[in-house]
Amino acid sequence: HSRKSYDWQDIAYRHALAMNHNIIISGGSADTKFLVSGSVNGRNAIVSPGNYTRYILRGNFSHNITRKLNLGLTAGYLRRCLTESGSTGISNGGSYFGADVLTPPTVGPYNDDGSWRDMTTLYPFSSSSIINLVNYRESHRQQATANNFILNASLTWQPFTALALKSVFGYI
Repeated sequence: HSRKSYDWQDIAYRHALAMNHNIIISGGSADTKFLVSGSVNGRNAIVSPGNYTRYILRGNFSHNITRKLNLGLTAGYLRRCLTESGSTGISNGGSYFGADVLTPPTVGPYNDDGSWRDMTTLYPFSSSSIINLVNYRESHRQQATANNFILNASLTWQPFTALALKSVFGYI
């Protein structure tokens, strides 16, 4: 009779993809210039559910009010999203990376009733610190999102070719 076998490294890891998309639009006239750019950058970790996504939006605007007076505006927005599972622990299978190697291929992550399998009681030779890596990855999932916004305005007065006075106001 054949028994099901579990490839714990296949369960623990996945192919990790990365993507990066950028767009830039710029233009203007002799007195007015603008630039708007945006990007999305995403990376998956080899350990599911780990991933990181970053969104960036920037804008620059410059206008010569007169031949000697210039107004400038710069704005930026950054959003970072992170999802991860902890991978720290102790030796002998007590960490995510140890459990994928030391868990016997003869057992799966779940008991017949669908509950999590306790890997420490499988066999007399099982490590007393070995973890169920599927349970660990699900129960140690962490998510974090950060939003940052920056705005700067400047006014530049150039009374002479060799002299320019600039005031900058900002919000972070």
